[in-house]
Amino acid sequence: RLVIAEKAELARAIARAVAGAPAGCRIPFEGGGYRVVALSGHALDYDEPADIDPAWADRGDLSVLPILPDPWPQHVKPGCEGLIREVRRGLAECDSVVHAGDPDDEGQLLVDEVLDRLGWEGPVERVYINDNLDASIRRAFERAVDNAAARANGEAARARRIADFCFGVNESRLIAARCGRGVAPSVGRVQTPTLGLVVRRDEEIMGHRPREHYRA
Repeated sequence: RLVIAEKAELARAIARAVAGAPAGCRIPFEGGGYRVVALSGHALDYDEPADIDPAWADRGDLSVLPILPDPWPQHVKPGCEGLIREVRRGLAECDSVVHAGDPDDEGQLLVDEVLDRLGWEGPVERVYINDNLDASIRRAFERAVDNAAARANGEAARARRIADFCFGVNESRLIAARCGRGVAPSVGRVQTPTLGLVVRRDEEIMGHRPREHYRA
């Protein structure tokens, strides 16, 4: 069974709890019928528009907007090539996969998208691990579920990521064109309103006028 953990710390804990590894073992680890590998957060990222279609390279050409490729192509993030190779090697030798991403939507997605990219069609079990205690990890493995029942959570995370990327790509180009040459603002669905809150609070602080208060 190939266990794919979201990060190395969790992978070492899993290897210790279910595969008999010594504390602080190196990952990947193999033993007890398991091979345990680790990712490091999202190993894949979305391609930039110019890498998808040369016609989208000119950021000033608003006639190409909106840029909405479907599906949006992905690539392996720089520095993650070795992690993907380890997963591919494990898939070639295993009978089944244990998905050990963090117990949230993003944790679901980051393992699912790697399995999809590498074309794995075999059985996948999903384990939800909330802490690194051996007993908790073994209990999570005893309660493993079919990953097919959990994939909808990953699809929700995928939809948010693509929405964020589409918004950023299109709105950044539109605002840059309206601001004129020499201005290249970065616009984001979460980033921009958050920055607005910070700026408004800074303006309130800078515009503060002290007043005397008296106690009755």
